[in-house]
Amino acid sequence: MQAQATAHSGTTTRELLRELRFQSTRQADPATSLPESNLWQIYCVVRNRGEARADSVFLGALKSLHRRRSEEACS
Repeated sequence: MQAQATAHSGTTTRELLRELRFQSTRQADPATSLPESNLWQIYCVVRNRGEARADSVFLGALKSLHRRRSEEACS
């Protein structure tokens, strides 16, 4: 987790919130990491910075990710 926090240290909170919102709609390579892991790591960084919207944006991103997966499974 410390390495991930360091990786995001140069990124603004606004950019990280944007990443949280839109990462859930991207197709991820399951061989590298789970999308939930990426969302969680970004969420932890944003929350540690004291961003008030971190919780709601993270939950929205997870809902979007799971909604997309269930739609793909039904297709």
